[in-house]
Amino acid sequence: MESDKVSASGLEELQAFQFDPSNPMYIQIKEYLRSRILEGSYSPNQKMPSESEMMDAFSVSRITIRQALNDLQSEGLVFKVHGKGTFVAGPRATQDLGQLQGFGIAMRQMGYETYSRLLSFQVMPLIG
Repeated sequence: MESDKVSASGLEELQAFQFDPSNPMYIQIKEYLRSRILEGSYSPNQKMPSESEMMDAFSVSRITIRQALNDLQSEGLVFKVHGKGTFVAGPRATQDLGQLQGFGIAMRQMGYETYSRLLSFQVMPLIG
């Protein structure tokens, strides 16, 4: 794992979160954490705050935190390591099949670097 520590500033930002009473708390927490992950506040493989730290920061129960984290795990944004905690998952490469373009171009647009490597070379006789 890249980082097993959670920054103090990250927890302070969680504590400043304001709830909207018209929506379930776990959904608001999930959306807040999702936006933080997608905007890059948490980097891939970075450890998220512990359930206990989030419970204290958001002033909610463990079940509320677990529901938010389970939803994020189902979406592929985080992964859990038993006994270690919850970590941010790396970005996933996807391609819009409604648009014809090469794999290299599609991946470059998403910030990935692609390369080709010649594994072998063989001259084949003409058939015919």
